[in-house]
Amino acid sequence: MHGGDTHPSDETITHLRATLLESVLLQIPLAGQDQIPSLPEIRQITEHPVILVSTRNLDEDLALRRVPQRIEFVSENDLVDVASVTGSRAFFQFHPPDRRGDRVRIRLDVMAVPG
Repeated sequence: MHGGDTHPSDETITHLRATLLESVLLQIPLAGQDQIPSLPEIRQITEHPVILVSTRNLDEDLALRRVPQRIEFVSENDLVDVASVTGSRAFFQFHPPDRRGDRVRIRLDVMAVPG
């Protein structure tokens, strides 16, 4: 956050998104938590050698330093192209950040594009 600004900065949101995605992929709890964030459909994504993350609602690619899998940030058009070649394909997609005062809610879903 910057100075008197009570809203989390874009840089903070980018960091939080990267932290959440790393936690989900590495199956480790977020800082200060005991439980691992769970996405029941995660195997639909991790069964592929390349993990796809939609660029929808992202201003920039996330820096994922600890994740051993190959990550590709792809546009909606590219997702359709991938699915047309490989069949139905699951991917991660972030929702727009929900900013409320000095707090922000980051939401990540598993989505699928039909082949």
